[in-house]
Parts: sequence; C-alpha cells; structure tokens
Amino acid sequence: LQEKFNRSFISKDPSDLGRIQMEADIAAAQSKVDIAYANWQYCLSYPTQEEKDLLDAQIKIKENQVDIFENEMQTLQGGVDPEEAVLYEARLAQANAKLAVAEENLAGLAITAPMDGTIMNINAIPGQFVGNNTNVIRIADLSKTILEVFLDETDLDKLVIGYEAEIIFDAFDDELFKGTVISITPELVKNGNVSYVQGLVELDTSSLGKPFNLPLGLNASVDIIGGRSENTLLIPIEALRPLGDGSFAVFGYDWNRGDCRMTESTLIKTENLKKIYQMGEVEVPALNGVSLKIEKGEFVAIMGPSGSGKSTLMNILGCLDSPSFGKYHLDDDDVSGLDRAELAHIRNEKLGFIFQSYNLLPRMTALENVVLPMMYNKNSDGNQDKMAEKAKDLLNTVGLGDRIEHQPKELSGGQQQRVAIARALINDPVLILADEPTGNLDSKSAEEIMEILHKLHKSGSTIVMVTHEHEIADQTEHIISIRDGLIEIDKSNGGEEQL
Repeated sequence: LQEKFNRSFISKDPSDLGRIQMEADIAAAQSKVDIAYANWQYCLSYPTQEEKDLLDAQIKIKENQVDIFENEMQTLQGGVDPEEAVLYEARLAQANAKLAVAEENLAGLAITAPMDGTIMNINAIPGQFVGNNTNVIRIADLSKTILEVFLDETDLDKLVIGYEAEIIFDAFDDELFKGTVISITPELVKNGNVSYVQGLVELDTSSLGKPFNLPLGLNASVDIIGGRSENTLLIPIEALRPLGDGSFAVFGYDWNRGDCRMTESTLIKTENLKKIYQMGEVEVPALNGVSLKIEKGEFVAIMGPSGSGKSTLMNILGCLDSPSFGKYHLDDDDVSGLDRAELAHIRNEKLGFIFQSYNLLPRMTALENVVLPMMYNKNSDGNQDKMAEKAKDLLNTVGLGDRIEHQPKELSGGQQQRVAIARALINDPVLILADEPTGNLDSKSAEEIMEILHKLHKSGSTIVMVTHEHEIADQTEHIISIRDGLIEIDKSNGGEEQL
C-alpha cells in the first residue's frame, strides 16, 4: 500500500522511473499483441475453429492488459484524485496500526529473566503454546551457594542470623567449608509428627581455597557455631568428678601408671620451693618455701623489692635453675629434679623468654634472631623455608614486617623488644616468661609492648612477668608479691589473699 500510494504522486518528468517502467510494460504488452495477431494470421490459412477461438481469446486478454497499463499510465500522468488519495492514506494508517499491534505482540513473546544466572533446564520448545504461570526455563545463580538446613525445634533459641557454620559435603568429606546463617523461617516445617526449624546458610567461597564444582542438590552436614570460648578444655562429662567444696575435678587415664589420676588446667604448681646459695661456709636462703599455682591462659605479674627472691623464683620457673628443696610441676611434668641437659630441652620446647636487655645476637638480622631457637628444636623438621616463613609471620604480627633484614643496632629499643617477643613465640611455647620487658623503654614503647602482650594473652598464651612498676602489674589479672623469699600477697581476679 505504501508503494502504491507513493507511485500515485509520481511527477510528469520524462525521466521518472515509474513512467519509464510503465512505458516498458506497454511496449511488452503491445509486442505480445503483435505476436498473437501474427498467430491469428497464420490460423487463417489453417481454418481450425478451435485454434482460431483460442487465439481470439488470447488477443482479448492482451488487449485488456494494454488498456489497463494505458489507464494507469494516464493516471500517473494526470495525478491522483484527492478523494482517492485520502482513501489511500486511510488504508495506509490502518495497515500501520495493524503493523504496530503485530510488533507489540511479537515483543511480548520475548522472555526476560529477572536475574543473571545459568540456565539449568528448558521445559518448552520454540513455537510451542504455553499457558500462564508455566515454568519455561529454570535459572540458577551459581555465584552464591545457599544451603537449606533443618534443625530440631528445641534448637530454635540457639539459631541466630549471622552465626558461623561449618559444612561438610558428602561428596567432599575431607574438606571443611565455612558459611553464615542468613535466614530463618518464621514458622516450623512439619514432617509427619516432627517439627523442624528451617534456615538458610550461605557458603563462604573465600574459605574454599581452591575451585570446587558444587552441583545443585548436594547433601551436607552443617554445624552451627553458637559461640566460642577461649582457654577452654573440652572433656567428656563422664570424666568430671564433684569435689567437696562444690568444684569439679577431671580424671584422666595415665597409661604409664595404669590407674586413674586427677588432672587440672594448672600450668605451674610449686610446693614449698626453697633455694639456698652456698657462699663459702655461709648458706644464703633466697626462697624460703614458695607454693603457688598459675592456671593456663593467665597473665601473672611477680613483684617484690630487690633481694626479695623474685629473680630466683623466675629462674626456677624458667628452668634456668633448680630448687634446693620442694617440687615444681610444669605442664603436668615434675621438672624439679631434671639435670642441665634436660632443663635445656624443656626451655627450648616449652618456654619462651623476653628479657629486659633483649639479648639479641648483634650480627644477625631480626629474621635470623627469630629463627635461631627453632633450629635447635627437636620437633622441627629442619625445613629452613618453613622456619623463615613462620618467623616472617611472627615479625609481621609484632609490627616489624618491614624490618626483617635489619640488625639490632639498626632498631630502636622498642623494635628490638618486638623481635625478642617474636623469638619467644617461634617454638609455640606453653609459657612466656618476661623479665622486666618494659624496663629499658620509654613510656610510649612500653605501652606498645604491653599491648602486644595483652593480645597474646587474649589469644590464650600464659604469661608470667617480673616487674617493679605497679602501673604495669595492675594491667595483669594475677599479682604475686614476694618479700624475704616468701609470698606476701597473692591477688587474683580482684581478690586478695595475705600470706
């Protein structure tokens, strides 16, 4: 219709393509008429009536075609009647409206997913008629992995959005995945006579460490972590035994002795420790019967005036010396009767030392000073790369990651003490002994060192520190004061016991 409408307004210019085409059509039709007339002339000499009638009919058809072409030619040359032009415009508008409706219907056939994702399956084929609300394509967002978990209804009060989760998939039973609780259904899910709490746990992909192909529908076991307790020993309830004072004891089996014995969370226990120095024919008592207990995870300060015996006690606790009398148990081992070689092994394996004067080897770098104790540890596999890597991690922990190649003379006092702390931690000691760790430092550096010690304490380390500064001692949770070789004050957790 658009083409015919446009052709109706062709100009009378002789070069106009429409007129030229029409003239060519007329010429072609006239040629056919001539051919038909020649055939008719031929038939005159063969007066077959059927052939004559057929040719007459053909001539009539061609003449009619010529008349049509000539009429259209005259129409083009003379222009279009205004009423006919209006009719063409109306028909064109109607056709355009139908076209717009068809295009809109066509656009409505396109299916747009509400989210990005991966097509899991297609439930229809192109050209198929489907009804409303028909599931045509299933799409999954594989950038996140969500697990549906079902818990007993009695655990409803224990399930909180934001709790950590530990996940083990049946297909990867040797891998532990991490996750977070992101949703809890407001109503219980019924399964027969049993009710469950349904929650959603989002997998933490950063915990994978390596790519995993986790198809949909995997089964998994999920542990919801409702809380964590530091410095806590997990034991079977059968091992607990009530004591008369309302406390409990834990009983463990000593395979060497073949019987049951009571175990404790005590790290250090001394009984009537005495230390006597022989000065010629004169005996000089330094400790006159010290009995104390220090629990695992405690931060203890030992105080006392000069000559009180605090340094002697520190030497015995650090296995640098042995008592003359009494017992010293360290981590359930009686070390009071060990020889020098055995004490050296205990020091290297279980103790970490921080000295007032740092005691760093001057010609070694910070990294080499930290690695050195590990080289003498019998439990080390001797892999120097692993040793260096662990030492670097510890130096980063104390804030000296950019000073690992510096020698002690290139470091400040506070920085040297940080190296000493990293060195004390290299063998994962059960006890850290700090002898006046802030004594040679300015107030700012002292605060920084104490901050590091507090962080170690919060992470579970047991720290025994000798200090003469009350403001430093007050930052600990347990203070022991010594005078004349005896414990004068034992103050723990805000309580005070005069001895």
